[in-house]
Amino acid sequence: MPYTAVGHIDYKQVYEEDYFHGRGMRTLFDEPYDAKHFNQFFAKLQSVSPVTRETRVLDLACGLGSRAWHLAKEVGHVDAVDVSAYAMEFARKHYERPNLVFHESDILTWPGEGRYDLVLLVSIYEHLTRQDQDALLDRAKRWLAPGGKIAVHVVIGESFLGKRKLRKKPTGTIDFTGDPTHLHTFDIPTIHGHFAEHGYDVAGEFRRYGSYGVSGKNLDRLFRWFRIPKRWRDEFVIELLPAYALKA
Repeated sequence: MPYTAVGHIDYKQVYEEDYFHGRGMRTLFDEPYDAKHFNQFFAKLQSVSPVTRETRVLDLACGLGSRAWHLAKEVGHVDAVDVSAYAMEFARKHYERPNLVFHESDILTWPGEGRYDLVLLVSIYEHLTRQDQDALLDRAKRWLAPGGKIAVHVVIGESFLGKRKLRKKPTGTIDFTGDPTHLHTFDIPTIHGHFAEHGYDVAGEFRRYGSYGVSGKNLDRLFRWFRIPKRWRDEFVIELLPAYALKA
């Protein structure tokens, strides 16, 4: 996996209003009260780390706040943290619930508000330097309640299909998403290995197979019918949502 940044980045300078508008987030995931994208995400999350009305959730780098707001309908409490003053102002204006609290803070220094059954890292892990990834995984241990999990959403740019998508439609960035703030591309063994280094085991996993002449779902069926080895299936994954738990 190529690492393209080292040391610490001033994330507060990066993730301000221009970033959110440039990525179209006001018209996609974070449009107020639009549940479509959340429902897609929530179905994936429930398949790897089911939540209940008793679940306490920590949503790190929550962005403009829509995901945390929708999630608060399903769980007991949500603390949502983001370094962006713009994002937190937007979130507090649009997304109020009695069991939802937004915190304007760097996720690498935020002290926490107790223990959580689920910690979310959604589309943020690839934005962090390796140094900051290491620091965050160590800090997360103090936030996890007994039996708690970390769910981590990442794109898989280093699979065969991820590289192929980038070759067919070059983005000028390191992966097929076109996001210039991505500092890493991943394959599945690498990201699992990094969490293992910090004492985490895979507790569940959602994977999306990209289209390669057939739909992702049909591709998955073909893999299973023909008993294709897992290491070969990994090469057709373009989106991964694993849940990790601390090793016993």
